[in-house]
Amino acid sequence: MAATTTDVTSSYDRIKDIQEFDHTKNGVKGLKDSGITSIPKFFIQPPEILSTLSPTSQSNTSNNIPVIDLENINSQAHRPKIVEQIKEAAREWGFFQVINHEIPISVMEETIQAFISFHEQPGEVKAKYYSRENGSYSSNIDVYHAKAATWHDYLKFWMAPEEQAVKVEDIPEIVRKEAIAWDGFAKKLAEDVMELLCEGIGLESSRFKELSCSGNRLLVGNYYPYCPQPNLTLGLAPHTDAGTITVLISNQVSGLQIKHGEDWVDVKPLPGAVIFNIADLLQIISNGEYNSVQHRVRANSCEEARISITEFFNLSKWKEYGSFGPLPELVSAEKPALYLVFAKTTSINCLTGITPVTSGDALIDGNSIRSSVGMSNIRRIIGVCPQFDILWNALSGHEHLELFASIRGLPPATIKLVVEKSLAEVKLTEAGKVRAGSYSGGMRRRLSVAAALLGDPKLVILDEPTTGMDPITRRHVWDIIENAKKGRAIVLTTHSMEEADVLSDRIGIMAKGSLRCIGTSIRLKSRFASKCGAERREHIFSDFRTHNIWSITSGARFVTIPGTESGENPRGIMVEVYWEQDDYGALCISGHSAEIPVPPKMASIDLKSNTKISNFVKG
Repeated sequence: MAATTTDVTSSYDRIKDIQEFDHTKNGVKGLKDSGITSIPKFFIQPPEILSTLSPTSQSNTSNNIPVIDLENINSQAHRPKIVEQIKEAAREWGFFQVINHEIPISVMEETIQAFISFHEQPGEVKAKYYSRENGSYSSNIDVYHAKAATWHDYLKFWMAPEEQAVKVEDIPEIVRKEAIAWDGFAKKLAEDVMELLCEGIGLESSRFKELSCSGNRLLVGNYYPYCPQPNLTLGLAPHTDAGTITVLISNQVSGLQIKHGEDWVDVKPLPGAVIFNIADLLQIISNGEYNSVQHRVRANSCEEARISITEFFNLSKWKEYGSFGPLPELVSAEKPALYLVFAKTTSINCLTGITPVTSGDALIDGNSIRSSVGMSNIRRIIGVCPQFDILWNALSGHEHLELFASIRGLPPATIKLVVEKSLAEVKLTEAGKVRAGSYSGGMRRRLSVAAALLGDPKLVILDEPTTGMDPITRRHVWDIIENAKKGRAIVLTTHSMEEADVLSDRIGIMAKGSLRCIGTSIRLKSRFASKCGAERREHIFSDFRTHNIWSITSGARFVTIPGTESGENPRGIMVEVYWEQDDYGALCISGHSAEIPVPPKMASIDLKSNTKISNFVKG
C-alpha cells in the first residue's frame, strides 16, 4: 500500500526504521533498486511542506532565474552591462545562471558523469566510503534530526583550505581526477563572478578575494534517484546556504526550485550553464545589497537520476579577522548597518572572566561575575567551548583532554578513564591517538566540546560550536550537544535559527546588544508568527530597523515613525505596538499594527528630544 501522511502515528518507531536504513549503507539509491513502490514513512514530509508539493500548490513555471552571458567579461565596453546584470540578479533573485564562462563543456560533462558513475556502482563498492562521521559518502544529512528525511545521497570532499582538504588518495578513484579539475575551474569562475559582484556595489574588484571568500571550499555531488512517491517527499529540504557563494552544475533532469516572493520557481536546466547563488554571509557583508534566498529540490519523478555538483564557498580567514559584519565602506548614514558585527563573544568573555566587566552584573549559581570570589566559584562549575578552538597541533586528542582534566583538578587516578569516556562520547576514540594537527574542522570542534564537558560542569557555554562546519559534521555535533544536556544547563550561541530550534529548550533573541524576547520555540513562534514562524519575527524587527526605530520604551503603546510627516499626514505615521509577557514575566514585543496616521487629538511630543523614537500615550 502506498504511504500516506496518516500512516505516521505515535506508535511508529521512526528511529528503528532510520537505523535499519542507515545500516544498509545503500542510501536511497538502494531503496530505489530494491523495487519499492511506496517510500518509508520517515521520508513523508509534514503537512506544511506537502501542501506546496501538490499540483495546485504555488509553483511558478512561467518564470526563470536570470541568465547572464560572460563572453565579453573583459571588454571595457561590455563589462559595465554585465556588472549591472549580475548586481540586479543577485539583489532581486539571489540566483542566476552564467553562460560563455570559459569552462569547457567537456569538463562539465566529465565531472557530472564521474559522480553519476560513483553513485551507480554496486552498493558493496560504495559502502566502504559510507559514514556519518568522517566518510565522504552517505545519505540524508539530517535524517536523525529533521522532521522528515529527503530523497538523495551525497558524496562530499573538503577541497580547501589546505589543512582541512581531503587527501588526494582518499578521493574515490572513479571521481578523483574530475573532482580536482572541477575545483580549479569552479574556483576561477567564482572569483571572476565575485569581482563583478564587488564592482556592482562600488567595491574594489578584489575586495571579496582579500576577505578570503573563496578560501574555504566544500564539493558535494548530490544524487537524486527516481522516487516512487515524489509528492510525499523532497529531494532536499528548503534552506539557504551559510557561506559566501555557491556554484552548481547539473544534468538536464529538473528539480531545483527557489523561493521568489511567495512562489517556488522551477530552475530550468540550461545546457552548458553554471548556476550561482548568494549565500548568507555574502548577504551580511554586502549589508543586504545581495540576497540569500531559500531553495529546495523536488523529489525526482523521472526514471533518469538527477545529479548536481555543488561547491560551497566560504571564508578561510574568519579566525584571523575575529568578527564579521557589513563592510564599513557599505555603511553610511543613508544606508545604516542592517546586521550586527559578529562580536557577541565579548558577552561570553565577561561571563567567564576573560574580559573585565565595566558596568552591570550577572549572577551564575548565585555568584557575581564582578566579584573575584564569585568568579573563582563560577570557574569551578563551568565548561567553555570558545568560538575558535584552543588546540595544539602537536598534541593528540587524548593528550589534550588529559591536560584539560588536570587543569580542572580531576583526581589523577580517574583521568584516564574520564578521558577515554569523553573521547568515546564524541566518537573520537581512535582519532584520539593521533595529533590534532591532522584533524578535520569537525573533529576539532568535537574535541573542544569534549573538553568543555570534562569534570561534569553544572553550566556549559558553547560559543557557535558549529560555525564553518559542513551540514553533515554540524549534525554530528548536534547529537553530542543533545546527549550532554541531561543534568546541566547549556548556553549556546548561534546565528542559525534552525540550530536554535533543534537544540534549545528556551531561546533568547538578541538585537543591538539587548535581549528582545525569550521563551520556548513554540511560544516564540506562536507570538511572532501566524503562518511563517521565525520569518514573521524577523519581519517585525525588520520593520522597526527600516524606520530607524530600535529603542522602544518597555510597554509603549504607540510609536511614531520619524520623517513621515507630509501634507496629507502633518503629524506623521505611527504603529501600535503589541506586548506580551515572556515566561519570566518580562515584556517583549509580539507584533505591531499596520501604519496609521497620528490622530490630531494625540498628545504631541518634541521629536528633537528623541530622534530615534517617540512614545505616545492617549490623553
